[in-house]
Amino acid sequence: MNSITSSQNAQFKYLKSLQQKKYRQRYQRFLLEGFRYVVDAIENGWQCEGVYVHEHIWETLEETMRESLLQRAEVTILSAVLFEAVAETLNSQGIVGVFLMRQSSLDTLEETDRFIVYLDRIQDPGNLGTIIRTADAAGVDAVVLNRGCVDVFNSKALRSTAGSILNVRLIYAESDDEVLTALSDRQFKILVTDLQSDFDFNDNLAYGEKNCLVIGNEGSGVSETIKAMANVRIKIPIYGKAESLNASVAAGILIYKIKTIL
Repeated sequence: MNSITSSQNAQFKYLKSLQQKKYRQRYQRFLLEGFRYVVDAIENGWQCEGVYVHEHIWETLEETMRESLLQRAEVTILSAVLFEAVAETLNSQGIVGVFLMRQSSLDTLEETDRFIVYLDRIQDPGNLGTIIRTADAAGVDAVVLNRGCVDVFNSKALRSTAGSILNVRLIYAESDDEVLTALSDRQFKILVTDLQSDFDFNDNLAYGEKNCLVIGNEGSGVSETIKAMANVRIKIPIYGKAESLNASVAAGILIYKIKTIL
């Protein structure tokens, strides 16, 4: 077991770099904080590169917890100052894991898959994380993110998933046209939100046996390119004076509506 006390240590600099998107993408690694999340990730088969523990937290851990961590991963102790520089939560539990990202593609879809959520340029990490958490809770088969979406491994997005990032199959779309065409070829009905739609979200006729729900950008909604590929446009009525619903709220309403008819 190693310990690091110097900010000039190469391993610490590497760890610190993973706070930035460009380095997460370069190394295909991300940081995950919290005892439960780190242990769950390892138990769920996520490849762990290493676990870093606050020096004072390590001293107070029960022997069984220490042994459990040492058996599961390579553990490094960080000085208090260095750990605080790495942790991105206000009340950190004193543990951070480095995990390899998982790459999924449309090839991972199965014949039994019936429900896909497609995220179009979602920019708020809180919204992104909440939608993934909702998709996990509802048993959605996969979540597709297009290139305009905020980094799902952003620390705020990760926290907002409340651990659901470990459970949901994530697919990254290089091209909206390519992915949505492939889903249409697999008999998925492409559904987009549009306040000008004639279909109310409660109308069961709007949905098919296999559905791909598109949730659009917070400011501009679903892109015109994707709208042009959609089979159905649906709306959630606005009864008050608000112009629209928050993207994650709208996603939650529609995800559970679709789940009730599958």
